[in-house]
Amino acid sequence: MDAPLDGYMAACENSFIRAALLQHQGHISETAHAFGISRKSLWDKMRKHANGAGPLH
Repeated sequence: MDAPLDGYMAACENSFIRAALLQHQGHISETAHAFGISRKSLWDKMRKHANGAGPLH
């Protein structure tokens, strides 16, 4: 394994968020509700992983 644990965990979280956004057709509120977190928390996670910058497909 070449990547440290924190990098691996960040990649997993990023992938999980992107998959959930696709499942919810990009609806932030629905995705946040499915995760059991606030929209702001989801936005913060998306910014952390730069998910908000690109298309979901």
